[in-house]
Amino acid sequence: MGHGVFRSPSAAGVAALLLMSTAAGPAAAQDVSTRPAAAAPQAEVITLGADTEIFRDDFEIAGSWGVSENDAGSVQYANGGLRFSTTAVPNTRWSWLDLEALAPVLWVRAAVEMASNGGAAGPMCLTSGTSPTLLFGIVNTEAEWVVGRTADSGLTVLARGPLPASIDLTQGGTAMVSIECAVTGTPGVRVALWVDGVNVADVSVPDASGPFSGPGLYGEGYVEGFAVTLDDIVVATGATYAPLMRNPQGSQPLPPASPAPASPVPASPVPSASAAASLAPTGDLLRHVPTAYAGGCAPSEADPVNGLAAAVLCDPAGEIASAAYFRYDSVEALETAFAAVLADDSAVTEGTDC
Repeated sequence: MGHGVFRSPSAAGVAALLLMSTAAGPAAAQDVSTRPAAAAPQAEVITLGADTEIFRDDFEIAGSWGVSENDAGSVQYANGGLRFSTTAVPNTRWSWLDLEALAPVLWVRAAVEMASNGGAAGPMCLTSGTSPTLLFGIVNTEAEWVVGRTADSGLTVLARGPLPASIDLTQGGTAMVSIECAVTGTPGVRVALWVDGVNVADVSVPDASGPFSGPGLYGEGYVEGFAVTLDDIVVATGATYAPLMRNPQGSQPLPPASPAPASPVPASPVPSASAAASLAPTGDLLRHVPTAYAGGCAPSEADPVNGLAAAVLCDPAGEIASAAYFRYDSVEALETAFAAVLADDSAVTEGTDC
């Protein structure tokens, strides 16, 4: 895994949809009474196979994402992010990037910063083809998460549910939202959603098809003056559908489904606007953790500046209090990190087998 060469995305776009409806809330084009309620996932999704980070953006440099402005609202670079604002309601807008290579698996993470009550926002996956489908995973100020899609010039809710109790966006606030979309080898695609690291949704979309052409960002306002800023975008892709699940009790991972065959897809890096530490996809790293205590493991912060591509922290870890697993992007970065640990006397524990 490496991040040394970066190329520009092939295209960017922006679109807006003024939904003529009096229904409040995300995807207001669909009547509230017909929106399906989603059950909690039977097993937690760790990953669907996105294992190569190709893009991150902290929006310090403008130009990659599509922007627009009219009487209904705007999408603009502002406040250190991409700001969606609404002056006519209900109003939905989205902006996207076209990657240079299609991806069977696409993971998109965004920091969603709500300025006030009255809207929703989150990341999206764009399918390929002449009429692409936009699959979105969003949070709203009604304390909900929502998974949905575009359909026939409107929006359709596929699943929805309450946000984790620790997250309160009713008067605004910030949440980290991640969506992962995958071609499964059977008709349709699979979509997983995380909010602040908690897997809240695992949805099959039988009438959508991949591979995926790029990431998108979604903003919706149903109160005049609503604004939301999306920031700290991270995008990863995978060449093969390789789901890794954890059972509801968290004791051990469930065996992954047989990967669907897929042609190798080269990484399509685009400019890196920031090398700040972030929660990067763990890819195959979790597969190296013994099943006896893998249920207590979670992704930890990566540090691209120092070559740390992915990290997993297990607490507890069998007979010991904790264990950490790291993947570096080069042998040199690994040796530098190991030397730093050896130089720190407080980090060295004497033993007979290491």
